[in-house]
Amino acid sequence: MRWGGVLLVCAMVGPALAVRWPAGTAGSQRSFRCPPRHEQVIMADVRAVVFQAPQGSEGPTSVFACAYGAKRSYDLGVASYGGPSGSGGVFPVALAGAVVAYGVGALQPLVSSEAHDIEEVWVRNLRTGRLIHRMANGSPAAPGDVGLGVTTAIVVTGDGSVAWIVRSGPVVGDFQVRSMDKAGEHVLATASVEIDPESLALAGSTVYWSEGGRPFSAQLH
Repeated sequence: MRWGGVLLVCAMVGPALAVRWPAGTAGSQRSFRCPPRHEQVIMADVRAVVFQAPQGSEGPTSVFACAYGAKRSYDLGVASYGGPSGSGGVFPVALAGAVVAYGVGALQPLVSSEAHDIEEVWVRNLRTGRLIHRMANGSPAAPGDVGLGVTTAIVVTGDGSVAWIVRSGPVVGDFQVRSMDKAGEHVLATASVEIDPESLALAGSTVYWSEGGRPFSAQLH
């Protein structure tokens, strides 16, 4: 995995990679209101908000999400970072009401044969805390890896159906459009140079993307 042109939200440099994965459905136990005061809001809709906040006075910045009126927020993971110790974090993020979908990645520097790439897609209901999906974002690109490559765009419906674009090869321009819904996981499109990695959009249950400058679409169920 290489981040390439993906926007890194924050940089974290340290002697070793330390990605704190979301712990099941527990989330954060912070008791502040939703949204909290003085935190950086990443996105919001009429039912929920996604924001960044530090993990304590000296901790790394994390991405949190909560539903308005709820009594808790959920820690989605460390914000996107890159440095000598590795790269990864939460990116991208999408909201549909109180449902949030996001990519979670971690790449350790290739200093040994034990360093592996981890790329997953998570979907959570922020009202109930239920984890709807947690899965690799594609068939592993190499033995020992989890997932296919960097997730570059993601959309989600209010019932938890999700679609994403993922880099499927080492060459810039190798991408797939994939989805997970009630009918299972699907590869909606694959192209060596044609798929626009940030072109994903959603209208109702129809997902759209651009391929070779032309619009394509598929239904989520």
